[in-house]
Amino acid sequence: MTISTTNDVSDPIDQARVTADLSARFVFTTAVDIPAVDGDEHWHQFDAEFVVTAGLLRLRDVAANTVHECGPGTRVQVPAKTVHAEQSPQGYTIILGTSVTPEHFGDPVDRPVEELAN
Repeated sequence: MTISTTNDVSDPIDQARVTADLSARFVFTTAVDIPAVDGDEHWHQFDAEFVVTAGLLRLRDVAANTVHECGPGTRVQVPAKTVHAEQSPQGYTIILGTSVTPEHFGDPVDRPVEELAN
């Protein structure tokens, strides 16, 4: 499982259109402001897709040994159980779609890599 990115969102970003697109394909959709982050490797129990609407995200896909530079207009797909890490010195904003509702994200949402080995 690897992360995929495309720059298929128009500029300026039509947030209503992006939200409608994600809402048609995912159970849960929301806008999220993410503060500055230099995150550890982790994974999630759910599929996620998001569009960056502001800021810059460097998203490292551990299995593919790839760093994705994601700026405004970048669409990102992260399959469940994909080990990754986020880095953004200034923070970023996304419109997020997920395959489950927040009460089913798991606790913690960011799962430790060691759990995949079990």
